[in-house]
Amino acid sequence: MGIHFYNESPSPPGEQLARLRPGSLLVRAEIPFVIWGEDALSIVHRVPTALFDQHLFVQDDCVEDAMDIICNELQYSPADPSSDDRWRDHAINNPARPFAFGGTPTTLLQHNDPKLTCKTLEPDRILVHAASTFRFPLDDLSRSCLNPTPPSPESAKIRFPTVPAFYDSLIDTLFEPPLGYVHLRLNLHLNSHISYLNLYNLSDEGVTAASASPGDLGIIPSCLKVLDQVKDENKVFLARRFLQIPFDREITSLERLLIRQAQLKEKGVPYTIPPLPYHPNARSKGRISPTPTLKLLEQLRETHVEEKHFYDCVRKQWPRLLRGIRL
Repeated sequence: MGIHFYNESPSPPGEQLARLRPGSLLVRAEIPFVIWGEDALSIVHRVPTALFDQHLFVQDDCVEDAMDIICNELQYSPADPSSDDRWRDHAINNPARPFAFGGTPTTLLQHNDPKLTCKTLEPDRILVHAASTFRFPLDDLSRSCLNPTPPSPESAKIRFPTVPAFYDSLIDTLFEPPLGYVHLRLNLHLNSHISYLNLYNLSDEGVTAASASPGDLGIIPSCLKVLDQVKDENKVFLARRFLQIPFDREITSLERLLIRQAQLKEKGVPYTIPPLPYHPNARSKGRISPTPTLKLLEQLRETHVEEKHFYDCVRKQWPRLLRGIRL
């Protein structure tokens, strides 16, 4: 069976209407939010994915209000995330199996009759997150968009992340996870969303790289356009994904933070690079300590030398991007 690409949402109007009922209530209550996850991928970004848990990014001080509205007007109740298997980590990586969003305001809502959702098409579970957990700027409307074909007037004002903002939320959370260390189940989820956007939204029938003139990155125009719009610290990693160039997580983590530090320094804002998130697989193999050590800086220098052609192309595409990094 081949891959099918869509010019419009693969989610039919009836399914959209059911999935957007919670969001329609928040619009009516004038609570700022966006819908994220598979719902955003399918409804506005043309990704043919199944719809699982619904993710709402809500203004930080409105998480409880949003939860109350949904539970009072629809058939949902708060559930204990500590006993939820879907968002607990794999025991082989972390025997404690923590909830992916532990320590954040994230609230898990469960439908009161999960079997009924198979007929109504409503989400059987909803995760209400504070937008800051994913570093999503709700107040910047250029980072969110509307459904081009809303299934009802009530749902027409519901907002979703734009493609660049979606990438930023995924990459930021991938490298700076809510728990402060790498939760491998969440890590897999974020990476799969990046791959979905690459393939179904931006690629030219599966292709994101193209033949290029000397000194050019060789990335197709639709991908370059998005690269220009994501945060500076996320450009190098996303360019690697488009070109399918392997990356080392800890080196890439440090590189992102060095780029951020340089950009903030230009604005006169001091920024101290924090310890990198602990990664159980890296530590168990006896690799470098997950902090910005001299050894890690040396490995980043070696990467820039070994991949000189790639970094020369990056500098040509974005001349100021790496200028402030001292290796």
